[in-house]
Amino acid sequence: MKFEPAIREIGDRSPYIWGPTPFKDYLAETGQDTSRKTPEFISVDHLEKLNSSLKNKDIMVLRMGQSEGTGTQFVLIRIENQINDLFFLDDEIFGLDEPSPFIPNKKISELFPFYLFEKLSETNLVNFAFASGLLSRALSLDNVDQSPIPATGSINPTFEFCPHSKIQNVLKHKRGQVQVDGVFLAERNGSQALFVLEAKVGSSSKTLAKHKLLYSVLALSDSVPPGIPICPVYLRVNKASDGLIFRFAEIDIADPREETISLDAIKPISTQSHKLPNRLSLF
Repeated sequence: MKFEPAIREIGDRSPYIWGPTPFKDYLAETGQDTSRKTPEFISVDHLEKLNSSLKNKDIMVLRMGQSEGTGTQFVLIRIENQINDLFFLDDEIFGLDEPSPFIPNKKISELFPFYLFEKLSETNLVNFAFASGLLSRALSLDNVDQSPIPATGSINPTFEFCPHSKIQNVLKHKRGQVQVDGVFLAERNGSQALFVLEAKVGSSSKTLAKHKLLYSVLALSDSVPPGIPICPVYLRVNKASDGLIFRFAEIDIADPREETISLDAIKPISTQSHKLPNRLSLF
């Protein structure tokens, strides 16, 4: 797919929003192949995946759900010299963290199913973090011996957000599919909180697009009672020479039930890194 027609229209304007516009309509209007699959081009999970033509002009693409035209709609956001504001950068977040060894304090029978697979999927590695008690420890939950059970799935919500604090426009995501990696309710400091998890496995990328976590939070927020805080968590799992490293970043976010959230405003407030030694590793 070629973004050049839109890039030329944007020019040097910054901050600037182009769109939203239906993906298929854009292809047709610019003489491109309309049979192209939408997610491949406008679903960007990390900075490394962003189209080079967009990246070179400090432009981010966001998928915005259903359109009145043909197919999914998208927008382009230009923030000159500040495109990194829209991503979590692993080197900045976890760079100084020295992983502490983690030995699960669980019966072998509770974790045995995880060792039946030669290699665990992203979902199973997340489930292991729950079952082993690692996640409870990393998030300082009140009952570290009891493993919360996460729910996961996809929903098609409508919600609003601001792409950057320098842009006053509010964008509306309309009934687009949002995949939630994990959500669970647990007590911390004597009060219940809802934790929303976005997980990535492997070292092929060292970034995470902030909207991946924000979309999950906004998709769920209207169904969460006002007295329960919503706590986003970014989990990165990497293989090291001497074990498996689980890195957690808890994200600071205003209450989306009370105000419109800007993508650049969500930032890590605490991090933890733990290493599962090789003899216990799941890879």
